[in-house]
Amino acid sequence: MLKLYVSEDGKNFKECSALLLGENLKPIKKTSVIEAIKTYDKNCTSHKCIKNQSNERLYFHIFRKFLEDRGIHAIHEVKKLDIEDFESWLFTRMKATSVNRRMNVFKNFFVKCKDWEFVFSNPCAGLKKRKEDTVSHKPWPIDVFTQFLMLTTGVRTDLFYFLWLTGCRPMEAKNLRWTDIDHDEKKITFRCGKNAKVSREFPLTAEASKVLHNIRMDSLHVFTENKQPISNDLLYHYCKDRLKHIGASQYTVYGLRHTFGSRISAEGANAFDIAELMGHTKMETTKRYVHKDQEKILKILGA
Repeated sequence: MLKLYVSEDGKNFKECSALLLGENLKPIKKTSVIEAIKTYDKNCTSHKCIKNQSNERLYFHIFRKFLEDRGIHAIHEVKKLDIEDFESWLFTRMKATSVNRRMNVFKNFFVKCKDWEFVFSNPCAGLKKRKEDTVSHKPWPIDVFTQFLMLTTGVRTDLFYFLWLTGCRPMEAKNLRWTDIDHDEKKITFRCGKNAKVSREFPLTAEASKVLHNIRMDSLHVFTENKQPISNDLLYHYCKDRLKHIGASQYTVYGLRHTFGSRISAEGANAFDIAELMGHTKMETTKRYVHKDQEKILKILGA
């Protein structure tokens, strides 16, 4: 490929002109954004697991579209300001953990671009990691949940109520398919990830069955909008905005799972029942919901 010398403002000059002017320019290979992404896909993305390949290709599709909207078609034209604006744009659509995960991919991408001489400098250099949420997943009081539910609409109302009733993980609700619901056997099969082999069964209560019957069956998945599963990031922001509206920003969507665990513990469920219903693999996790009852212990010991 043709080597060019590129100035700090991104303008291309012929090699001979750069030498005559004595400018301190660095050689790069003139490469389009699409070609740079294809090269990274071939050398890096394609060597990862299927799930990560799918995720990264989606990240780059969004990134390429963002750059195209800015009129950027060559990879060396990408500046630090473009990266910062893209990160800020992502932050309005997803939580900080998701932004950091995506930006780590782009940071590695530009490191490789520099190694391949596609760019003269890394526009991600010095980019700081976004501060991630440190809010604990506190159980929701019933009055907070009632106020919150009044601000929700459509299938999202059904989804949040379903989380309240079952304590399932948001990811499990997102991946729930109609074929995972057995009304005859009165059970639901929750899957921990897309096409995951790891699954667990949960009893289908009358109240949960009523919620599910209220949902229109127009897709393979249960909780959908425009026939697509509702994303975790969309659910996170939707929940966060409404909690802020009612002055309850200290709670999170994942807190509904902790609400369920605390509720069934208070109603007398033992540690093994809680672990089974919530799909815990370690008893240390279940201990968060089980509190020592000194009177019960003394009664058992006959003291």
